[in-house]
Amino acid sequence: MLLCLVGCVACGVLRCRRRQKGGEDDDEKKKPQWGEKGDDEEEEEDVVVSAARGASSAAPVVLFERPLMQLTLGDLAATTAGFGRESQLAERGGRSGAAYRAVLPGDLHVVVRVVEGAVAGLAEDDGNPAAAATAFRELARLRHPNILPLLGYCIAGKEKLLLYEYMEKGDLHRWLHELPAGRPDMDDTAGSGDIWEAAEVKLFISDWPTRHRIALGVARGLSFLHQGWAGGGGSAVVHGHLVPTNVLLCDDLEPRISDFGFGHNHNHNATPEGDVYGFGVLVLELMTGQAGWDEASVSWARGIIRDGKALDIVDPRVRDEAAAGAEAEAAEREMVECLRVGYLCTAHSPDKRPTMQQVVGVLKDIRAAPPPTPAGPGS
Repeated sequence: MLLCLVGCVACGVLRCRRRQKGGEDDDEKKKPQWGEKGDDEEEEEDVVVSAARGASSAAPVVLFERPLMQLTLGDLAATTAGFGRESQLAERGGRSGAAYRAVLPGDLHVVVRVVEGAVAGLAEDDGNPAAAATAFRELARLRHPNILPLLGYCIAGKEKLLLYEYMEKGDLHRWLHELPAGRPDMDDTAGSGDIWEAAEVKLFISDWPTRHRIALGVARGLSFLHQGWAGGGGSAVVHGHLVPTNVLLCDDLEPRISDFGFGHNHNHNATPEGDVYGFGVLVLELMTGQAGWDEASVSWARGIIRDGKALDIVDPRVRDEAAAGAEAEAAEREMVECLRVGYLCTAHSPDKRPTMQQVVGVLKDIRAAPPPTPAGPGS
């Protein structure tokens, strides 16, 4: 009996060792080798990267203003480090997918945005390349100084990419909340010397005239979209998500609306009146310098404006700039009127909100346009 007991224990130990050894071998087999991807990484791999590596890499890139430039999806992958993190500007999961920065031949700086969801004139599940090309060409016809134009596109199987101009100055949110006093990032311009002093020192948005120009420019761009265009059957192009991160700034801080034409085909809550409300919230953020607006904070601001105390919530940086000027009193009146525009646009009832065309007229009346700069000798 003692011998049987010892034999059973020995067999149990041997079996346990074999299981442990087998488990280690299985784990070793499951581990990805150097240069290989694990199962989880394969699942997370961007479908655009897969297309660029496969037969779709030869898919042509169409550039509207440079039709003779011959590029492919593979070329876009090469200039974006394989659509890698180092070139990524925006994460996926938004209204229009991930975005990457690319530099094309001729030193053309562009943003390559992956299309996710519906596009104006194209259903989300429409896999017809011809229909997609038509929709993108119609979207490219939307040209206005205050909207970001579509430069081109690439259709690679089920994947669709759009190309836009890259805006070096970034978006309005960055200038309002990330840069000190709404001025350019000093670190970004380190070493620029005289160039910084001559060109960049005047580019900041802590002065009232610049903020008024930004508000007016956004209003003009949104009004243009709401007027519709031939490709949309005359119907309005609804933005549906007008926020400071979707307002990009040119070198002279003139605003350009981006991320339009996405998702509103199947979003019945996206209306021109909804865009007017979004513009009103953007005006409140622009004039107060405060971020994170929701219904409660909008109601709070509307109450202060209704009580005639709008000047109390104006961004202190803007008030300080205005106080230093010779026409400070006039500037304060104009700032209060601009906040009242935000008040009107955020009316609870959509039918009480003004149209964007009316908003443009009001903003133009608030502050007269500066006189044109006289031409120099020989110009």
